[in-house]
Amino acid sequence: MKVPFHHLPARTFAALAAGRGGPAAIAALAAVRSSRDRLLAHALLELAKKAGGEQAAIVKDAYATLVAVEAWDREAVAAVLDYPTVSAWLLRTALQLDQGRVDEATPGWLSSVAAAAVVRSAVTATVEITSIDGALTLPTLGVAEYDGRARVVSSPREAILETGRGAVDLRAGGDGWRSLPRLTAEHRGLRLEILADNWESGWFGTTPVVPAERIGTRWREILAQGWRILAAHRPEAAEEVACALRTLIPLRGDGVHQASGTPQDAFGCMAMSLPLSPEMAAVTLTHEVQHTKLSALDDLIPLVDKNDDRTFHAPWRPDPRPALPLLHGIYAHLSVADFWRGRDEARFGRWQAAVVETAATLLGSGLLTPAGEFFVKGILERARSWD
Repeated sequence: MKVPFHHLPARTFAALAAGRGGPAAIAALAAVRSSRDRLLAHALLELAKKAGGEQAAIVKDAYATLVAVEAWDREAVAAVLDYPTVSAWLLRTALQLDQGRVDEATPGWLSSVAAAAVVRSAVTATVEITSIDGALTLPTLGVAEYDGRARVVSSPREAILETGRGAVDLRAGGDGWRSLPRLTAEHRGLRLEILADNWESGWFGTTPVVPAERIGTRWREILAQGWRILAAHRPEAAEEVACALRTLIPLRGDGVHQASGTPQDAFGCMAMSLPLSPEMAAVTLTHEVQHTKLSALDDLIPLVDKNDDRTFHAPWRPDPRPALPLLHGIYAHLSVADFWRGRDEARFGRWQAAVVETAATLLGSGLLTPAGEFFVKGILERARSWD
């Protein structure tokens, strides 16, 4: 699998610093993560070989399948290999193997990744897969509750999952197979289309995950209403959300507080509880996509000194934050202030002041790289321009 050299134009970096960047910036950042995913897949091949055992052979066969499918249908492989949960799994598994934590790692899941690519490309192939925690998961497609070995048989005419219980048509659906729910919304030509998916238990601490198949009418209605608000009020932000977001992990909220988060190693993924209002749906979407952009940018251009563990006051949290999380907070709340601008002056004023105050703190910390200093100055200039 080939990996290109990446260069971020100065004008794109400046646009990102001002809180935006548009589809071009999103595409550039997604390409950086895509290259990382391919490097990690190859690293997984080498690390599994070094670890030895049955998993090494599984990974070798799965990697060969991905290479073969990519020669036929590059987009099918990219859709699966760059899927947020796969991207995060690749990094975690490579680190586990590299650190000798072989018992914790699940490199053999690469066979399920390869099987999903085979199905998406509709090539003729058979891929053996094994369940993890009692489930057969084909990323981007769905999951079957089954504990044991199975195989995926694909051709241009059909895609079949064969288990000890029988066969399921993956394209038509059937008993035991749950396709990932697709959430869509459209307003003024701007379309949001994302998959509802789940994450391993405990990723969000004590916040439980709602099974994706339980996404109901209320979720769809409030997302659609929020999307109309965002597309009408801040179309440039909606355009970035539409380009960046691929996966939503539904969280179980308490009905009082909005819970949300963005995993830094899963580009295009966000989690949130059922929004308390359409406005909260809109502002949460744009808030979390800022985290997605900054996480990918930090892979390409270091912005802060991560070896210094000093912490600083953050107006949006009770606990002090290190430099990089503080920068994330500034960047995300720049979009929050922008959303409320012209809509709720009290909320706008609160978050604008918080961004200006905290950006100044970070600029005086001595922990920013030259690129980071340029970036934070761009944030500060944008926030002050609204006075």
